[in-house]
Amino acid sequence: MIVLISVTAFLCMVGVPVCFVGWLVQTIRKKKNKAAWGIALLCLAAGFVVCIFLTPSKEPAEKAAGTANAEEASTELRASAPPDTRAPEQDEPNDIEGEALLDADESGLLSIDGSITNALTEIGYSYDHAAQIETILRTVGIETLAVDGADGSGQDPEHGLYSVVAYPNGYTEENRRLYFTTEDGVVFYVGFRDEDLYDAENGGFLKTYADVHVPETKVDPQTWFALQERCETVLDSYFKFPPYYDAWAVGREDDEYAVQCEAHAQNGFGTKDWVFSKVWYHEENGEFAVTAVSIDGVLYELK
Repeated sequence: MIVLISVTAFLCMVGVPVCFVGWLVQTIRKKKNKAAWGIALLCLAAGFVVCIFLTPSKEPAEKAAGTANAEEASTELRASAPPDTRAPEQDEPNDIEGEALLDADESGLLSIDGSITNALTEIGYSYDHAAQIETILRTVGIETLAVDGADGSGQDPEHGLYSVVAYPNGYTEENRRLYFTTEDGVVFYVGFRDEDLYDAENGGFLKTYADVHVPETKVDPQTWFALQERCETVLDSYFKFPPYYDAWAVGREDDEYAVQCEAHAQNGFGTKDWVFSKVWYHEENGEFAVTAVSIDGVLYELK
């Protein structure tokens, strides 16, 4: 049946242009039999169209073959994979609603809430890269992040080297700022003060943010004025004439204190110059002992 339809369609396809040429010639010559040629042309064209509709489609066969191949591949995959012998988990929820959270108590993984990711996407990181950065920052103990500044060789964090400085975990003091560096959006280094927290070239995780000692820098007003007063007494012993002191500043790192000022002092020519001076102290049990004295950039022996 298919062969007969195909042969008929072929003959009709050949006959249509022949009849058309015959009908055209008869029309031009104004012959009476042009009507016969026209009828033949219409019959052949109609027969060709009918043959096209009667030709069976190959799509079902192709679909059947594709289904068979897929089932065969699926059978091979199941045969090559080991059977799942794990016991079914109990009390596991079937539906997940809201943001995905990882419970550190149950899974041993860090909790990811996306707050750091959102902060990083706002400065130009893609969502995938920002999420990867958040994962690494949380491994070193960073729970929140407030970006303070960023700079890079490219126009945006997704291209080239890019460095970010930020205040982590709600801190606002400058000595608490964290910094990390990315290349094409992928983080490879995280540091805090002079310590490396994460370094991709050295195995990744090195230590947490809390592992880095941050010295105490706060000086209460009572200590501040007491050290200023004592500094004047110490510096007076190094000048021939008591100078006038101004531009005071007091710094601290744990038990080490430094007091600096400018002394308006008389020199050997009888004129006065502003001289930068500094006195260091070590505190122990509430007592402050002078450890060094510097005047105009020169260290002097203690008196």
